[in-house]
Amino acid sequence: MRDALTELPSSWRDLTETLPARTEPLVFVLVLNYQSLGDTIECVTALRASDYPNFRLLVIDNASPDDSGSQLAAQIPPGELLRLPTNTGYAGGNNIGMGIAMEAGAKYVYILNPDVRVGISTISECARTVESDPFIGAVNYVQLGD
Repeated sequence: MRDALTELPSSWRDLTETLPARTEPLVFVLVLNYQSLGDTIECVTALRASDYPNFRLLVIDNASPDDSGSQLAAQIPPGELLRLPTNTGYAGGNNIGMGIAMEAGAKYVYILNPDVRVGISTISECARTVESDPFIGAVNYVQLGD
């Protein structure tokens, strides 16, 4: 993974310079796309409505052969989209994203599949929960119903 990170554009390695100072912990939200353009766009739309003030979105296109990476590039700002040159698999793509998040100073990483739609307060509630007790190491969102 370290080699994959060093091959990224310097803009990714310098990401912390663009982050405003916040009191809330930085949460990186990763969405791994592989041939799921429609779901990924809907997931991103739901995330943009979040009330959490200190999160960064990173959509990772895992070398989709269906051109969804190019279509995402037309709709997602460059600082929020990483197009991998080869398919690294689910774990590989998310590991690369987690490496970027850690280098950018993220305290938490929230991994979402593209078919997930979060509520407005989901990130806030997850961050509040994990921050409330030092013995909590992970939280997971569960959607009940529509």
